[in-house]
Amino acid sequence: MRIIGGYLKGHRLTPPKSDQVRPTADMVKGSIFNILRDWEGKIILDLFGGTGNLGIEAYSRGAREVVFVDNDISSIMIIRKNLMKFDLYSKSKIYSMDFRAAIKKFGKEGKKFDVIFIDPPFKKNFWEPAFKLIIQHRILQKNGIVISEIPTFKKIEISGNFELITDRNYGQNRLIILRGVK
Repeated sequence: MRIIGGYLKGHRLTPPKSDQVRPTADMVKGSIFNILRDWEGKIILDLFGGTGNLGIEAYSRGAREVVFVDNDISSIMIIRKNLMKFDLYSKSKIYSMDFRAAIKKFGKEGKKFDVIFIDPPFKKNFWEPAFKLIIQHRILQKNGIVISEIPTFKKIEISGNFELITDRNYGQNRLIILRGVK
């Protein structure tokens, strides 16, 4: 697991100690960052942070701020360790909490994100509730982007609040990139 672009390109991240965390594969990550090239100055939400892999990649490519959320304490510790490794800890926010509570919190605070990563554990069915809460609590900037990795067999409902940018399969994984339209 490594950073594949930007000023941290080639640096390795501390991997998870548990098989409960499924970091995004380099091929999928490469596709995300090749499809969406403008990361400069963006505010990012890494909703199921895991190792911090996607958020740190966004920093490497110019993101201004990344907010990491995960409810697993071992994931939070790995995110912190990886952020400290690259001197990114002081410019990041990390929340050890359930994604639903985090979205509600950000909504109450009026916090808006340019890009939201939704990459929960595949055994959980958190995609649709996350999409609905993002719209309900208005935490996505106008024309903001939502990036989600789901199992290829999983069918999800995408509301009229989103425009599909891409839907691609990579083995057992499916990458969906959406733009908020409302």
